[in-house]
Amino acid sequence: MTGATGFVGENVARDLGARGHEVIGATRETFALEAPTVPAGVEAVVHCAAIASVRACEADPERAERLNVEATRTLAIEARRRGIPLVFASTDLVFDGGAAPYEEDARPRPATVYGATKARAEAAVLEADARHAVVRLALVVGAHRGRPGGFLSWLVEALEARRPVPLFTNQLRAPLAVGDIGPAIDAVLARRLGGVHHLASERGLTRDAIGRAVARALDLPGETIVPTRLDRGPALPPIDDCTLSTGATRRALGITFTPLDEALLRLFPRGHSTPP
Repeated sequence: MTGATGFVGENVARDLGARGHEVIGATRETFALEAPTVPAGVEAVVHCAAIASVRACEADPERAERLNVEATRTLAIEARRRGIPLVFASTDLVFDGGAAPYEEDARPRPATVYGATKARAEAAVLEADARHAVVRLALVVGAHRGRPGGFLSWLVEALEARRPVPLFTNQLRAPLAVGDIGPAIDAVLARRLGGVHHLASERGLTRDAIGRAVARALDLPGETIVPTRLDRGPALPPIDDCTLSTGATRRALGITFTPLDEALLRLFPRGHSTPP
């Protein structure tokens, strides 16, 4: 597994290990994304490593292309040569948010450099081998090393500090509990399923609504949340909705996805921001 110390990768590595897999975690210290290789004896590759920051990709698109696309292509080809499957963690941001809900066979149409690199990486994976799989992740919620991870880290910090929190009212996501990713990838590998799979909860929510749900879960006042509109520009519809349809994935994998309120209850069972 690449990206094994990141928010998503660390959770997935732990969950796959608990399901009986021997997970070899490739970290930044042991794995050069610029020149990726697959160690001998490996039976599958789970590729989570990436430059995942939208701003970082916009600031250095050449590096984003090299690490997000070319490294992924190299891994996919090497996995094919070795005769083993690869599961690639992608994103709902391969879509521009103008035609939701997106089915698993929807054609990517990214609106950012980050989304464009992930879309090209998806294509490289699927072209390399029909046994390879792409799992598109919605906005992930969960813990990382005893604290809220991902976007929750800054959101919870700002809510606790009573700082103004601008959150978009015209941007929708279907939040994905981080604990749902490992079981989904396990099912993809167990059933030897290639192709594209969507991992997301069933309900699209605005960023503003997500923030208010988090505030309620923590019993924090929500008045510091500032409803804000995302400027989409004239080329895109005013609503940015990257909600993923998961019907085909749920049927193929035999799984369900955790609603946001339930995911937050598990994450903050005592009503404060230190996960169990």
